[in-house]
Amino acid sequence: MITRLPFEKIRLAYTYLNSQ
Repeated sequence: MITRLPFEKIRLAYTYLNSQ
């Protein structure tokens, strides 16, 4: 169910958390 989700922001947050 992906309509208007800020995937970019989610991906950035995920990358940031993974980078930590």
